[in-house]
Amino acid sequence: MTALSPKNKGILSFLRGRLGHAHKKGRSTLSEFISLYLDQIANGVRQTDRGRNYAPSTVKTVRYSLRQFARFQEATGRLYDFSDMDMAFYYGYTSFLKKKGFSINSVGKCIRDLKAVLHAAEIDGVNTSLAWKEKRFKGIRVDVDSIYLTPEDLKRMMSVDFATLSPEHEQARDIFMVGVWTAQRISDYNHIKPGDFNTLREITYLNVRQQKTGAKVSIPCNSALKSILEKYDYNLPHLPDRVINRDIKEVARAAGLTGTVEIETTKGGVPRKERIPKWKLVHSHTARRTGATLMYLAGVDLYDIMKITGHTTPAMLKKYIKADTLEVVEKLAGKYDYFR
Repeated sequence: MTALSPKNKGILSFLRGRLGHAHKKGRSTLSEFISLYLDQIANGVRQTDRGRNYAPSTVKTVRYSLRQFARFQEATGRLYDFSDMDMAFYYGYTSFLKKKGFSINSVGKCIRDLKAVLHAAEIDGVNTSLAWKEKRFKGIRVDVDSIYLTPEDLKRMMSVDFATLSPEHEQARDIFMVGVWTAQRISDYNHIKPGDFNTLREITYLNVRQQKTGAKVSIPCNSALKSILEKYDYNLPHLPDRVINRDIKEVARAAGLTGTVEIETTKGGVPRKERIPKWKLVHSHTARRTGATLMYLAGVDLYDIMKITGHTTPAMLKKYIKADTLEVVEKLAGKYDYFR
């Protein structure tokens, strides 16, 4: 068991004290149900709408998200119950998160996870309060500036001299490239095994059961992917996700991806623009965005891309496509006689 920090011990002590007071009154509290909910999604007792267990990575992010609710209660000195989940709470909680420096999407994630708990409690007959169903009580999500890597960027990363880095950096680069050419999440592309590959009429393809959604996708292996697979005899190495996130930035910097990129962020409710070196923006999920974008620019039909990425609607997929205006214009001009 991981040791609690002094701050988390304080939160736990506060909630235990408040929960003990609630028990004396003979009632079940929202905080008690959250504890039960987290245990259930971690142990597979409570499953997704598709009847599958929650992925460990999902459980981890939900646990972190709901921990912010506990911190809010500690900061206010109040134990919030189901009947307190109204717009006054919403404004207070979202304001608290923004002051902590959470982005709009991070605040939205905290609200969505809390609403999932409230919905589960309603289904279980524990929560009879409906104030949280007010349409303004919602987790806002905005499209964020994320990069993708161009074919030239990928070529430069494949040409990096690892004499000044390490074999681990090279493995991280290769695992990342598998993510690019399969357009999968790191939870999937970092766990590929030899038995996941099949051959049909001389076409080698990869079968993936996506951990997050449970969807099964099949991806034809192009020459770039095959080259990496053959390097490891189809037995790809595995590194911790945090190591890949750390090392791939260093590989990108060694590849010369040092030009700055203007991105727009929102923290504490305040929008801002800043220019950041491209290598600093490269992380594990950049692989999936890059794969989806390159397929789009190559003229692959959106619905065919969805069969590979596992997205269920074109709108969801389009959030991953990060082509700039010039590239889209060139794609259209080359595809349709109308523009010639």
